[in-house]
Amino acid sequence: MVQDKLFFGHSVSGLFQKALGARVTPELRTRLRDTGIDLDKPLLPAYPAPVFVRCVELAGDALFPNQPRTEQLYEMGRITVQGFAQIELGSAMFDHLKVMTPERSMQRLERSLRAAMNLISVTFHPKSPTEFELQLNDVVGIPDFFRGLVEGGSSAAGRTSSVTVSRLEGEGCVLLYRAQG
Repeated sequence: MVQDKLFFGHSVSGLFQKALGARVTPELRTRLRDTGIDLDKPLLPAYPAPVFVRCVELAGDALFPNQPRTEQLYEMGRITVQGFAQIELGSAMFDHLKVMTPERSMQRLERSLRAAMNLISVTFHPKSPTEFELQLNDVVGIPDFFRGLVEGGSSAAGRTSSVTVSRLEGEGCVLLYRAQG
């Protein structure tokens, strides 16, 4: 049996209701509803990945119209973390990450991402005490969104870092995480 790729409702809530809130214009709200996320009704427990991805792209277009798609997606990833930190599950997770070393928190990245999306796996490869490769098996076509998630998560945990998409690998990618300061 093949499982569907899903993003969980609390991730949708964190992004579209908490983080974006009033920045969701009536026009964007309509476009999101027509795509499959109706913010005027109780959110579903999960949304198919293609619906979530398209809604992230629509929001990126609306909020960052003059930015290239990669930067729109990066910003949407960072914004998602800000919203996720406002819900109970996210707040507890980031409080826990603040007491971990950067290496330990990156080792736990898969658990953190699985709070948002099913069927994702992360392989951790240390390159130095402050530099790590993170191999994500499936980024549903939006690697820069995940780059923003990782960098935003690092920031929410009180760290300064840079994250780059090192390379694409099939449906996944490899992110290069560098802790700074």
